[in-house]
Amino acid sequence: MMWLPEYDLTIVFTGSNYGNWRGKLPFNILLKNILPALTK
Repeated sequence: MMWLPEYDLTIVFTGSNYGNWRGKLPFNILLKNILPALTK
């Protein structure tokens, strides 16, 4: 779960990629897709 109070936003990704390279995908999605959409 990621909480971004500056944007009044809570983001939850579900999955079981702990310890795998795919565990970083939610952060990539946040940085490349979600945050740019919020700052337009």
